[in-house]
Amino acid sequence: MKRILVDSRDFGTRIGIVEDGLLMELVYEPKNSMPIVGNIYAGKIMNVLPGMQAAFVDIGREKNAFLYYGNNKDDNGNVIKPKAMMLLCRWKRPK
Repeated sequence: MKRILVDSRDFGTRIGIVEDGLLMELVYEPKNSMPIVGNIYAGKIMNVLPGMQAAFVDIGREKNAFLYYGNNKDDNGNVIKPKAMMLLCRWKRPK
């Protein structure tokens, strides 16, 4: 069984991938480092803006991530609602 463990603190974030009880991969990202495109984040939807077809998601960074969703549903057909949890993949660097 595979598990992803995440530990986010003031100094940075540690992500471990555990398979059958063994640590297979460990990733550390210091708090002040630039996020890398392609990272996957677990986030909480904070604001939904139906007029913009967008939402802002708290992924543990200084600013919430912007998510364009198009038709009030995510890729799996689930309705976007505030306070819901979701997985996101960052595909663009913040400005």
